[in-house]
Amino acid sequence: MNTINRTKYWPLLSIVFCTIAVGSFLLGYLFVSSNLEPQVPHRINDLGKGATNSAVGDNTRANREVVDSLLDLRKPLKFKSNFDRTLELYILLEQADVTELQQYWDQLSQLGTVIFRHEIQKGIVQRWAALDPIAAISLLTEELEDELRNLLLDLVYREWSRTNLEAVLEYSETLDGLSKFRAVTSILREREDLSSETRRELARRLDHEWLALEIGNFTVDSPSLEWSSFLKQYQDQLQHLGNAQYQMIAHIAYAWVLQDGIGALNKMRERLPQSFSLLEPTRFVADNLLKHTPRLAIDLIVDRIQNETDTEYQSLALELVEQWAEVDPNQALDSTFAIEARGLRLRLQHRTVRTWAENEPGTVLDELKELPDHLQAYARDWAVTAIASTSPTQVVTMLSDITDPIAIEDIARTLAKSWAQLDFSETLLWLETDVRVEHLREDLKRLAFHGLAESNPHMAMELALKEPIEMGDTGREAIVVDWISHTGPD
Repeated sequence: MNTINRTKYWPLLSIVFCTIAVGSFLLGYLFVSSNLEPQVPHRINDLGKGATNSAVGDNTRANREVVDSLLDLRKPLKFKSNFDRTLELYILLEQADVTELQQYWDQLSQLGTVIFRHEIQKGIVQRWAALDPIAAISLLTEELEDELRNLLLDLVYREWSRTNLEAVLEYSETLDGLSKFRAVTSILREREDLSSETRRELARRLDHEWLALEIGNFTVDSPSLEWSSFLKQYQDQLQHLGNAQYQMIAHIAYAWVLQDGIGALNKMRERLPQSFSLLEPTRFVADNLLKHTPRLAIDLIVDRIQNETDTEYQSLALELVEQWAEVDPNQALDSTFAIEARGLRLRLQHRTVRTWAENEPGTVLDELKELPDHLQAYARDWAVTAIASTSPTQVVTMLSDITDPIAIEDIARTLAKSWAQLDFSETLLWLETDVRVEHLREDLKRLAFHGLAESNPHMAMELALKEPIEMGDTGREAIVVDWISHTGPD
């Protein structure tokens, strides 16, 4: 009976066992699949709907053109994109040792366009810098010209400062002059992750502390204390300071002026021998002030003129006010009115007005009456000169609108000299036919020859010799000879 019962249930048991086996297999498969497949956010899956399965894995190495040699990169059409070719380049370089890098360097002349060769050069140098930076520097120094060499040396120092900062600092200590300057610059630019004080310390170690201030675009916190510290270190060397020390003085001075105003330089001067020049540090301070507080820059230079004996400060004042007038002539001119020294005030006003007139002659003529009386004639003359240099006939037309005889004479004189340098025959024709300048004709002819002698003395002499000589006249050639005697022949 039992036997019969077991036989009866065999088909059912078989079905159950098969069901369990299949179910176990499916559960196992699902479990393994869920752990092997990457978990992709549903949002990205939705964006990918409709893409073919063949697109998956296109960026794997199996689906790219594999290169085993640098020369395999010569044909860009072998690659799907420039990105793929660049990627293969860096994969190749990543696996290269110094010997292979030398081989690749020697093969550069056989490779593609100049742009791609430069890209390969940069990659080789970066890899070389990671393996043996001193050897990379030696190679670049021996084989490349200045511009490209300096560009690639920058890569070496940057890379080296990442992999071994202490080693690159020790190496840089052995350099001098421009080589050290470039090394320090590269290191500081690369290691912006370091604190400002740390960068100052490493730059100070290389005798280029000022570079840390300049590249980091920050100023010293306590300029008076910095000045005391500087003098303590260099008091016995003040007459023999190098560029790095002068640059540091300039940065201290700039920070101090920002903090205490123009009197800061007087405080610095008090602790220096009279023979020590603050001209270049002052120039640095003024140039930087001109970018954001130009009036303070002018005030600073005027103060130095009053407190220093070096006449170069006056030249510096003229340079600064001209730069300001290029941007804002009205404000530049306004800054000069408070200057007490009459001679300096007038020179700065003239330079400002001249710059304005040369850049915007039409505006100057339109606003002429708004200028102080003592500057109007000067401004008009330079504005007319500027117009006459490109369109002399426009100036002739302007004369019809002027009723002031003195103004007409001044403009005519300016025009005669300027126009002669462009077209001498047209200038003479105007002088012979314009009744408004008939009473000035001989005087204007002399000015025309003078103008031509400035630009072309040989032609001026040739034309002067053809001019008739009036009774008691020395001849036009005398004007040319006089000009040449003062300037010398070409």
